[in-house]
Amino acid sequence: MERTVNLSTKFSITQSQKIDEAVAQYGFKNQSEFIRSCVEYFFDFLELKEKLKDPEINRKFIEEHDPLIQAEKDMLRLDQVVGHLTTDEINRYQWSLTKEYTKRIAEENKSIEDRKIILQRGGESYPKIGYHETYLHNDRNDKRQFYIPITPDTGSRWKELSMLQKETLRDELKIKLEEFHKTFPNDIHEPRFEYYLKDITEAIEKEKK
Repeated sequence: MERTVNLSTKFSITQSQKIDEAVAQYGFKNQSEFIRSCVEYFFDFLELKEKLKDPEINRKFIEEHDPLIQAEKDMLRLDQVVGHLTTDEINRYQWSLTKEYTKRIAEENKSIEDRKIILQRGGESYPKIGYHETYLHNDRNDKRQFYIPITPDTGSRWKELSMLQKETLRDELKIKLEEFHKTFPNDIHEPRFEYYLKDITEAIEKEKK
């Protein structure tokens, strides 16, 4: 632990009161801890001030913090707009926002449900080598195309794949199986593609003999 030294300084009554308020508000142990923290922050500020003299560092700093500054400006503008609304107007906006929020949450839940169904079959949302098209059927009676692994029992489709493509498909399904168990640890049903993986692995081993 670094050695410490005692330094005495004087504060005005107003400054002392502000320090006490900050100690209580921000959970500092005492005035000394608060003052030490202020000194450290000021040193950091001086160091940053020197660094920002470098144009490249200054540019990166602005890029990192500009979104935060812009977000704060947006909130201030929104507060100004809302402040001029009547109670009836606020109620109408609130109703519309709640309706839109509920709609978006439902869409997100739908997307999560669909992703689970696709993952349960080891599928992909878009065309990919080693996969063939099928359709997603769910409780909402939606019908959407997606793609599931080509397996040995698909006949010509399986034969058209090279050994490298078959082994790549097998390795992808192994990764997806791990992903499924991590994403849905409490799911009591084994994913259907676990059987695909077994059939594909056995077929590859047989073809290599």
